[in-house]
Amino acid sequence: MITAVTVVTTVALLAGFLAINEVVARRWEPPPELSRKIAHVGSALLAVLSCLWLDFRWYVLIGLLFSAALLLARRYLPLRSLSSRAEGSWGDLLFGVGVALAALLADNAIVFVLAVLILGLADTAAYLVGRRWPIRTIVLGRSVGGALTFLVVAFLITLPAGPMPAAVVALGCTVTELVSPRGTDNLTVPAIAAILISALA
Repeated sequence: MITAVTVVTTVALLAGFLAINEVVARRWEPPPELSRKIAHVGSALLAVLSCLWLDFRWYVLIGLLFSAALLLARRYLPLRSLSSRAEGSWGDLLFGVGVALAALLADNAIVFVLAVLILGLADTAAYLVGRRWPIRTIVLGRSVGGALTFLVVAFLITLPAGPMPAAVVALGCTVTELVSPRGTDNLTVPAIAAILISALA
């Protein structure tokens, strides 16, 4: 009974945050990419925080439920804060699946937390820096500035596991992010992060 209440409360917190972000997006109309990045960072941080009271393995179910809900919303009630990505991108839908995959592949809660932080923070930092200081475009529209930022942030996030594991994880996730098209990095990055951290840490 306690577990059920805890899961429902966690889902309500995540849904409530996304609902507030959607209201803000509709009321004040910030740049669409800003709303999406706020959703990604906030969802990642809430998932990490909830590991204080919830077994991380519940995110296999929670992540898939949110992706299914967003799939229905994309078809019947498009969310301004999430569903306005460039045509052909599946990033908004794959975010939840990526979190679920990280929970499935992680050996423990710490691995899950690190993988989700890389997904939420490194990708957003790379986008912000890549837009401001791209240096040059290299592949799939990604920039050198964004890639270097992703590498540094992923390294810092994983550093508690040790310098060498952090370097390998950061490099592996950066390469994965670079070659993942149409938002699929939201799926591939947390999966690779969970696999590498579990193997090396």
